[in-house]
Amino acid sequence: MAMSRDIDENFLDSLENKVSRPRIPSGISYGYLVGQANLNMDEGRYGKAREFLWKAINLFPQKPDAYINLAIININEGQPETALRLLQNAQRYASWQDNYFQQEILAYNFGLCFFKLNNYQEALKHFSEAIDIYSEFAESFYYKGLVYFEQGKYEEAFTNFFIARYLFKNQSKIHYQAKAAYFLSTIKASGKLNEKSLAKAFYDLTKEELSKGDLGKALYFAQESIYLNPQNADIHFKLAVLYKQNKDYENSILYLEKASELNPESIDYILELASVYKLQGNHREAKKAFEKVLSIDNENPQIFYTMATIYFQADEFVAAKRHLKEAWRLAHNSQDDAMLEEIDEFRKNMLESRSKAKGYSRKRGLTKQKKFQAKPLLQRNNYGTFSEGYINPY
Repeated sequence: MAMSRDIDENFLDSLENKVSRPRIPSGISYGYLVGQANLNMDEGRYGKAREFLWKAINLFPQKPDAYINLAIININEGQPETALRLLQNAQRYASWQDNYFQQEILAYNFGLCFFKLNNYQEALKHFSEAIDIYSEFAESFYYKGLVYFEQGKYEEAFTNFFIARYLFKNQSKIHYQAKAAYFLSTIKASGKLNEKSLAKAFYDLTKEELSKGDLGKALYFAQESIYLNPQNADIHFKLAVLYKQNKDYENSILYLEKASELNPESIDYILELASVYKLQGNHREAKKAFEKVLSIDNENPQIFYTMATIYFQADEFVAAKRHLKEAWRLAHNSQDDAMLEEIDEFRKNMLESRSKAKGYSRKRGLTKQKKFQAKPLLQRNNYGTFSEGYINPY
């Protein structure tokens, strides 16, 4: 090991005067040499891989890729100091290029070096940088988990291992998925987790993924948050909305009913429940939900406005028009100009959509041939892997 380290150190020293020399670009030969090195690295033949990488660097010392691969060999051989120097060379030459395409790999390997050197602050910085560049970088999440684990920050460790397990599973990296699952079980068994605090962390992750439009991850995190803190009404509500967007109305109703049970005075939960009942075609239950809302507050124009939108999405134009009229009356009485403007805008869009609908007639209104209905946000193959809770990490 020491000999290989000295060889690479001496080789680096010999390059200092070569980088500035004019060279004829040999991209094809360089790519071949790096490719051959990769094949040998995969087989664990580091000596042979070194030969190809040295040739590649001699051929084109301003290219960063060979330095990164040579650094990886040194990391695997337990020589993080030499690896760090190689990566610093790679970073310098990468900065000479516009939009170097492997910045996340460079950042990740810097993180590994600092992790091996027990410099956890720098390691976290570089792993986070790699994730900022490539948000699906499972290995970076895994090593962030290890850093936090070493620091005794078990909630942060758990969260990062949890994300890593999800990504490893999606990427079919079964071995690494099992390693992440092992640490999840270990942390759970330690009894050092604050489950409510952890539930809040997963709740925040749910909101973050919703804002990005990643419904698969949002579902994954929301279910874990509920598992950890089943008394949080709002996370039940958000999970219900996700199921609704996926047209899974049964599960949506289940979680909305639980949210309403936990917070029976929430008008938003009841209105959303009515909306799902309408989409399901269960008009009787939808009516009950509307009646319950009005028994709580029948002077709020926003409620009637929301009911109008729900009726319209269900192709019940007459009911939509009636509730919109009541919303306008209440908003006018309370001098709510913003609400009045919103109502007028919706009325305009509603009339335009209705008049453009295929099969429209004055007597029949909207027909079944053309529905005014928002498209579900969940696209084909965009689905989450549901967690069974961290007690059973597989």
